[in-house]
Amino acid sequence: MRVILALGLICVVAAMPATAGRWFVRVGSTWGTIVLSAASLAAMALGTVVVLAAAVGAPSSGWRDVPAFVGRCLEAAGEIWDQPPQHWARILAAVVLSLIVVRLVYVLVRTVLDARREASRAFSVATNVKAERWGELWVVPSDRTFAFAVGLRRRAIVVSEGLLEALDERRVAAVMAHERDHLARWHLLTLLFAKGIARAFPFIPPVREAADQLELGLEMHADGAAVAATGDGVLVAQALAEVARREVGVAPTAGIAGGAVGVRIGHLTSIDPRVPGVKCAILLVVPLLVLASLVVMLPVSARTLVGAERAVALHDACHLPHPLGNEVV
Repeated sequence: MRVILALGLICVVAAMPATAGRWFVRVGSTWGTIVLSAASLAAMALGTVVVLAAAVGAPSSGWRDVPAFVGRCLEAAGEIWDQPPQHWARILAAVVLSLIVVRLVYVLVRTVLDARREASRAFSVATNVKAERWGELWVVPSDRTFAFAVGLRRRAIVVSEGLLEALDERRVAAVMAHERDHLARWHLLTLLFAKGIARAFPFIPPVREAADQLELGLEMHADGAAVAATGDGVLVAQALAEVARREVGVAPTAGIAGGAVGVRIGHLTSIDPRVPGVKCAILLVVPLLVLASLVVMLPVSARTLVGAERAVALHDACHLPHPLGNEVV
């Protein structure tokens, strides 16, 4: 029953990025896009683990019993052809769950190391200009036009000399305000979460779209901070378009309509961005309720097995048939 219920919840939340998520992006709801995509990512990842754990464990087992059941079924995987067919699904679920856990740990470690490597590479060729309460400012001697935020412990904005020369003072201020918001709101940590889940669960197609929407929501939030700092949304849009044009090498209107930069420029230059508050609230409740339901289901029902009951349950999980008295068990 838990497996069927969890699968149903996963199907519901998997449909959110392609429906409610795209609507939030279209109407320009920054927080709606961030909250819905983050909740969808967490629910799809957690739901997959809950389904597999429920498939492996006994109906009355607790969450702490799952490793024992997984270990028993992994041992049986080497003798799967000798196992009765009714055990095959449980053995397969144990193998897949183990692979997902290993992959998740590997991906998270690799994502963090990649971020640190990127920061180290930037710092190695940059010059430290100044340090402020939100982080440091580093300038890279390059003709390319770019600016980005890096670091978790040592947070900094890295900007190229090409950008400082290409933009006027007001547009540079807009770019700096945008990057400062990334640091102040710890957006880099959120991006690590999104990239980690997307890499660990590539077999769930909506995960990639949800991760892209979360990244776009964070960029929209930083755009809003730049507008608040400069008081001019058009100026921020012009700075964004100029950086995109110079970095890509073509005019931003060439193939940009379907990309994130085009969406952001559209919202920045919108005269009357209207976001229906009631509809936003209703749509956000769905993934949050699904996530809460999956968290409640995590204990895989409630109690940890003890004594003879635990021994019987472990024996029934993925064991080879053997004679016991006058019958085969």
